[in-house]
Amino acid sequence: MAYMRYGCCDLYGESAQITRFLTLVDPLVWDRAQTGITEESSIRLELQSELDRVGLKVQLVYKGNSVFPFKRLTQQFARLMKNYRYSLFTDELYKFLSLCCGSAAHSNKLGWFELYDTPERMRVFLDLNEFGQDVVAYQPQWAGDSRKIAEQFMVIAGVRPAHPVL
Repeated sequence: MAYMRYGCCDLYGESAQITRFLTLVDPLVWDRAQTGITEESSIRLELQSELDRVGLKVQLVYKGNSVFPFKRLTQQFARLMKNYRYSLFTDELYKFLSLCCGSAAHSNKLGWFELYDTPERMRVFLDLNEFGQDVVAYQPQWAGDSRKIAEQFMVIAGVRPAHPVL
């Protein structure tokens, strides 16, 4: 796995994919990300849109926190909820759910999945995570990308957030 620092963004993935990603991303989005003029929540949504538009498997970290691709993650989650089995529980889904959705430390991906081993248990987690909040309410204000994904996970799972998003 290669690593490249680009201003306040860190990129991880195969070297060729990172290079290609940098050539395809809208330069105006990079400029806004580097200047910090745009609100963090908004720039994270713009970076997320670029991840989706470009479609390469590159991990993007902005100001120390991962920016997750909306399209790929929500598709993975929909597949999992339709046919709930461990083989469909991707590393990317595990990372998002365990790091961004209010889950205490678990031993590993299998340990997490064993705790939430049915669609119903996943719905309960989305509605009431391990810190007593739904996964949308748990998102910090600056994490627009994670909030957008969490909202869509709840829609896919048929769970309504306890607190409407403002």
